[in-house]
Amino acid sequence: MNKPSLFRTMVKMPTHLGWRHWYDWHHFAGWRIQKNVLTGSYRVMNAKGRKVLEGTQEECNARLDSEKKRGLAPSGSHHVLLIPGLNNHPFFFAAIEQALRNAGYESMMVDYPSGHLDVNGHAERIAALIDRLEGVETLSFVTHSMGGLITRAMLDMDNNWFGRFSLGRIVMVAPPHKGSFFADLVYARPELRPLYEWVCGGVGYDLTSAGANALPDLRLPVGIIVGGSGRKYGFNPLAIEDNDGVVSVKSSLISTVTGFLQIKNWSHTLILWNSETIRQVTHYLETGRFDAPESPASAFEDRLQPR
Repeated sequence: MNKPSLFRTMVKMPTHLGWRHWYDWHHFAGWRIQKNVLTGSYRVMNAKGRKVLEGTQEECNARLDSEKKRGLAPSGSHHVLLIPGLNNHPFFFAAIEQALRNAGYESMMVDYPSGHLDVNGHAERIAALIDRLEGVETLSFVTHSMGGLITRAMLDMDNNWFGRFSLGRIVMVAPPHKGSFFADLVYARPELRPLYEWVCGGVGYDLTSAGANALPDLRLPVGIIVGGSGRKYGFNPLAIEDNDGVVSVKSSLISTVTGFLQIKNWSHTLILWNSETIRQVTHYLETGRFDAPESPASAFEDRLQPR
């Protein structure tokens, strides 16, 4: 019998190793019930990311109910759902999530295995998660990267929760609304496509220009924050325009944008940890605008036209 390592004996680690096979089935006050896409089993995760129970759906519901009886309750009625992108991890949204909680929002990141389904499949699962939310009066969204595409698809669906909650505001960070130039380049190479599809799974095509443009339009106002260099060329020399290494600045735009802000010299993922990004996300959720001179989205009018 293998003994646990000395490190694992001394330090109780959060349960992160199984994240690629678990998706969030229910959220409540920082706790979550997750379902395994391979086995169909459920587990309860506490607010610190530690597994407290694995079993049937009924057993997990009962455990969460027992915590409610002990006083577990949401911190507020305005729930902000954080929807990450490809190969997500709770670490990515940790700083924004904590800032929103400090501002009085009930905020949680949606944990899901990004390669298991396509964008529409993820949208259906997240819509079902939202339908199970309790104690919510207002629902807002903050997304990163592909999470913006999932949100577009989900808000176009005939969701059961429409009418139950007041829809708040939407902020998207580095969304590839017109697709990712990097995805286009790799997807177009037959010798690279198998590796690309292995990394991206079911969402691989949706991240290309053709795939992203085939998704439903967003019909609601949105504030968009992007990175990039702020100059003619960006982080990735494979793109002949400003970009954050994965998505070009122009490709982040959509016709319903009401606020557009570039935070210069920040890359696609690291921008989530930028203090100005965190401040602007919170401010937009509160006021519907960014607290800074906005970037000239009008300069990209060709990308702002409805498709």
